[in-house]
Amino acid sequence: IFMWELNRALSVEQMNALLDKQDSPLPVFLSLACQDIHDIGAFDKVFSMSDRFKNYILDMPETLLKLGIHIVDRIVGDFPEEDYGLLVEDSLCLVACSRHGFTEIE
Repeated sequence: IFMWELNRALSVEQMNALLDKQDSPLPVFLSLACQDIHDIGAFDKVFSMSDRFKNYILDMPETLLKLGIHIVDRIVGDFPEEDYGLLVEDSLCLVACSRHGFTEIE
């Protein structure tokens, strides 16, 4: 449903690659994976089958825990360390350590 909301679609080959992942039966895994695919922005209305993007799905982590680590590493890597990288990393660590997460206002 998530990809349809964004007016995007995976090819059959890409869908099979995603569904072959170990934790693909978990809805939260599929939701995070689809968001990650969307965030890298390597798509058109139907995702490009370029080697870069095809390999991105194939190389995507198999488990929810590893996918979470992959996403956090990618987000931290988006910010140069001398600018905001450490702030982003520290902020994500605080969210992870909080007992019940944070509200949007916090």
